[in-house]
Amino acid sequence: MDYYSRHHIFASLTEPFTALQVCMQGAMETLLLADRLTFLREHGLSPILLPLFDDLVSPRNIAIVTTLPGKTSCSDDRENSRGSETCALDHSSPLSPRAGK
Repeated sequence: MDYYSRHHIFASLTEPFTALQVCMQGAMETLLLADRLTFLREHGLSPILLPLFDDLVSPRNIAIVTTLPGKTSCSDDRENSRGSETCALDHSSPLSPRAGK
């Protein structure tokens, strides 16, 4: 039995689920951003949201940007000879994927 003959009964559900996705996608993206901002603020950071491109292209057009506590820019790392990689991710941060390893 081929794929179509096994699943053609579900074809009528494609349009309603696509419409549901279109209706809810913007609100869900906003909810996820709010949750991530809250998490970062609870951990002492000051995140900001930056739109990367037109939201008509995709609702996933927002970048969350923050600095580590006590740092004002990536130049702090260069001045301390720690290297530019540490600016992108400080592995001693509790938010780091490598924290505690």
